[in-house]
Amino acid sequence: MTSERRSGLPVPGEQAGALSRDEARYTDEDAAEILARASRHEVRSQLPTAHDATLADLVAAAEDVGMDGAAVRRAAQVRPLAESRTQELLFGGQATRTVRGTGNQPLPSDRSRLAQVAETVTGRAGEVVRSDPGSWIWESKAGLGHTRMVLKETGGTTQLTAQSGKAGALGMIYGSLFVATAAASGAMGLFASVSATAGPLAALVALLGVPMILTRALFPRWDRGTRDHLEHLVMELIRVVESDDSDVDTATTG
Repeated sequence: MTSERRSGLPVPGEQAGALSRDEARYTDEDAAEILARASRHEVRSQLPTAHDATLADLVAAAEDVGMDGAAVRRAAQVRPLAESRTQELLFGGQATRTVRGTGNQPLPSDRSRLAQVAETVTGRAGEVVRSDPGSWIWESKAGLGHTRMVLKETGGTTQLTAQSGKAGALGMIYGSLFVATAAASGAMGLFASVSATAGPLAALVALLGVPMILTRALFPRWDRGTRDHLEHLVMELIRVVESDDSDVDTATTG
């Protein structure tokens, strides 16, 4: 509201009728507040606007610099799921990451190509745990982690979900560090010393917290690049889903 409106006085020209929105005048204070609100919205808003690039714009820009336009289209069909801020804060990474995508064709008739691509991208042997007319599930378990790929046919398209789990690695790291911390604390009498000085609760918090801090320093190494790897896996399987049966292309490294 302008200073004139606050004072009850009409702004110039208001006597002739109500001002339109574009004709309204604002004080410096009001103008600064409006512009600040608009800038905050631009930063926080997740919704596209008329000024944002279209997929055609992105494809054209990519092709201008020598990129594969088809790869850009596949990348636009992939989206990672929201991740836990708590896990990121506590562990420096995610025990589970999930990426989804959409293929603009039904599930292919040749399911063996899906397994071949999944194994090529992950670099691990896996097994098909389900293959029926409307769905296909592949899993690979190696060491302390696993990868699961689920494809479901829906309305002429294929929905893809790739999930990587590292809860085993996270548990192993924290458990090992907890045992080592407890052993060192017992050998040096640290737990008893802290308990006598600051109380049993403080000693217990330290016993649990030190391994957590060390885990946060080590676990990100296990989790590094996981989301990129899952996105690559989904994009390559979208390539298989959308390709012709005669177009056998399993060159998936990169």
